[in-house]
Amino acid sequence: DDGNGDNKEIKKPVINSNEIPPSTTMNEMLLPTSTSSITTSTTTTSSSNRRKELLKQYIQKIFSTQPSSTIQEYTIQLDNIGFDPNCKSRFELRLDDLDFMKVLHARFFYQEVMKEK
Repeated sequence: DDGNGDNKEIKKPVINSNEIPPSTTMNEMLLPTSTSSITTSTTTTSSSNRRKELLKQYIQKIFSTQPSSTIQEYTIQLDNIGFDPNCKSRFELRLDDLDFMKVLHARFFYQEVMKEK
């Protein structure tokens, strides 16, 4: 020791190879051992599914005569751009955000959303 504390020994963790089964992959060794991240993921997925279902119902009210395939496609695309019918950010929607819709559908949808403003 030189007296100024610079000579501290750094201990490295030692992994006993007997503790790890031979078939264990590197990814398995790095996975978290607790289920908290899994629970969070499940909760997030559940919340996401609920939000998408509400979005789908909102779209169905506006396009009540459209086939379910159109409703489903619009639900996916609107979710992808972050549209949430229960959030004030919906009023930030612009017509060119709806380029995935048929032209008249886009105009009608936009007008319906802005009516609520």
